[in-house]
Amino acid sequence: MKANSDKILDMMKNQEVKTIESIEALQTGLDHLQKKIRFYTLVNEAVKNNTPLPSRDDV
Repeated sequence: MKANSDKILDMMKNQEVKTIESIEALQTGLDHLQKKIRFYTLVNEAVKNNTPLPSRDDV
């Protein structure tokens, strides 16, 4: 029983690490996507209002 519980615990800990890594990668991708959305929203507004286009530093 002890050997099985050790293996199960190790598997769960490994899965936890993989899950945390996946969440971090997804968060990085989401942050990047949200920055792009903010930038292209500013571009869209500039085109509609006939104002200068933003730079990427504006977001």
